[in-house]
Amino acid sequence: MIKKLIITLALIVGISSTVYAATTAGNSYTDVKSTNWAYDAINTMSNKSIIKGYPDGSFKPSNTLTYGEFIKMAVVSSTGKDVGNAEKPYNWAQKYYESGIENKYYTEESIPKHKLDREITRSDMALIISSILGDVKIDNYDTIQAGVTDVTAKTENEYDIIKSYASGILTGYEDNTFKPDKTLTRAESAVVIQRLVDESKRVMPSEKKEETTPIDSNRDYSSLKNLSKSSTSTLPVTDIASNIYSFTIGNLAGYPPLFEHIKYYEIIKDYPYEIKRGYVKDGSQSIDVSKEGNAGLAMLIKDNQINCRLIGVEMDNSNYVSFCQSKSRTLPDFDYIAFYNSTDKECDTLILVQNTFK
Repeated sequence: MIKKLIITLALIVGISSTVYAATTAGNSYTDVKSTNWAYDAINTMSNKSIIKGYPDGSFKPSNTLTYGEFIKMAVVSSTGKDVGNAEKPYNWAQKYYESGIENKYYTEESIPKHKLDREITRSDMALIISSILGDVKIDNYDTIQAGVTDVTAKTENEYDIIKSYASGILTGYEDNTFKPDKTLTRAESAVVIQRLVDESKRVMPSEKKEETTPIDSNRDYSSLKNLSKSSTSTLPVTDIASNIYSFTIGNLAGYPPLFEHIKYYEIIKDYPYEIKRGYVKDGSQSIDVSKEGNAGLAMLIKDNQINCRLIGVEMDNSNYVSFCQSKSRTLPDFDYIAFYNSTDKECDTLILVQNTFK
């Protein structure tokens, strides 16, 4: 029997033990527009006081959740009791963690206490959700499991994953995967929680609807600086350039990583600024970008890896910035041009523009 879910859940977010007060309803968050893919879930769950935003009126939909934060959500939603934050020197989520163990959501072995401040995975989220659901009959279990290509009998939390998946709470992806090790964003969590407390919102496996979408509808296109701030769900940068964190300016010893603040990438289908082919003064090939875009840094991506970094050169009496490759007159083949505004530490997203010159 599915345990009764108490609609008194408060989603408290942040890396520290700070408790963020609800400031506005979902439809008033400064960074969540009505076109956001998770707007309905964020708005509905906020109006029910199940999730809450930040004191500055934002929701930060792209922020990821920690084990401690999700465990708190699970404990409060299933027990109807808020045991409160632990005081220092203990981890703020320790009381919720201990309550989760008492309610047999997990064991100290399956989710060790030292993970409380780490990002939670879909696999461990499924473990907790499965415990909250209780005894649920899953018809055609073997058939459903066979349809998820990256979950087998050897996968950790396999039963809990398939149970959460078959119940329509944690859905799969269009490529028939579940991605057990993938992390979760606040926007995703709002959708998952809505499905947990409202059975009418659940998505059955046959529908194969993903939690997230890379198609953005919540960006401020007035400048690259705004585009590069993750105001909606984006994709982990490690999926596209595993060497990006070690990429440095000129590989100078002791110089901080050029892209140390990058966390995500996002493909922009219709880049709002003009891009064209060009040549710099020495005759080298360049990619010319309108200065309106304020593109601080650029590089080329080929086969999901960094191909080369481009150097920006502002030509006299020109409305463009010419990006060219140092010591090479010819640009290599590429799939995407990646732009990044390096002057603002809040810019955490690489903007990828498809190569339209092919």
